[in-house]
Amino acid sequence: MESSGHLNNNSPPFKQLKIKIKITKVERWTVKVLFFFFVRFKTKLLLFQAMRNRIASQEACTKMIVPDDLKAMGINTRHFTRWLQKLTDDGLVIQNGDHLTLDSHHKSV
Repeated sequence: MESSGHLNNNSPPFKQLKIKIKITKVERWTVKVLFFFFVRFKTKLLLFQAMRNRIASQEACTKMIVPDDLKAMGINTRHFTRWLQKLTDDGLVIQNGDHLTLDSHHKSV
């Protein structure tokens, strides 16, 4: 009799495990806070990446064009100016009127 690698021939190769985990209010709050900061970081990272891609391909990088790139990626750009201001305050982006450039002299900590 050949073995098929299962415990018996009627059971699936992998059993679904049902695990019940009790999460306290503090843990639930911690997860919500971490998720909130992850989402905020992700949007700024996507903004930086969109600008970097435009600059690398020597295309125009302005306040009017970059949000369109983000919208094409499916990102809600309602807070675009806030994200841009944060990157500017952090010294990663330089604004000259509507034109945007990346600060190549920024030292990461």
